[in-house]
Amino acid sequence: VLYVTLSPFQVENSASLYYANHYENNKQEIDFLSYKEFLETLRIIGGRELDFQAFEQWLHPRSMSFGIRDGHQLFEEFRGVLTGRDITKEYLDLEDYLALGIKQSIFLSGERKKVYVAFERYLEFLGENDRYDLNMVSFKWLEYCTPRYDFIVIDEVQDFTNIQLYLLLSCLKNK
Repeated sequence: VLYVTLSPFQVENSASLYYANHYENNKQEIDFLSYKEFLETLRIIGGRELDFQAFEQWLHPRSMSFGIRDGHQLFEEFRGVLTGRDITKEYLDLEDYLALGIKQSIFLSGERKKVYVAFERYLEFLGENDRYDLNMVSFKWLEYCTPRYDFIVIDEVQDFTNIQLYLLLSCLKNK
């Protein structure tokens, strides 16, 4: 069994609850892992993840040139729309991004070209600074995934992207 969530704190808390009162079941093996820990069971990730704080530090001196003021919205767009949404690609190209419907993006269609320009600079920044995007790693790690779990518990599933869920479910023995 795999128990997985995005929060390392939640993993620790859930494992503590599971093993409370010295519970044992010899017919059951459970891996309690954060999503990043799960990825690293497939292959070690080189570099450091670009979290929101590091993203804001990168964006702040560039926000005026991009014409985008809300860093949180931009971060969410990068991490949930441009990457993570489509399980067949590492990230959307400009054409696919511009073709998204009104409810598939935080930004209006007229703003998306400047968002994509910022995204291209984001990709350059990742490559030049030994940083990574968790969704892009998830897509790349699909080739290392093999079915090994009978059951997967995904805590706070609403916080996972399509590619993250696809990778996790690809590790099920019986889909």
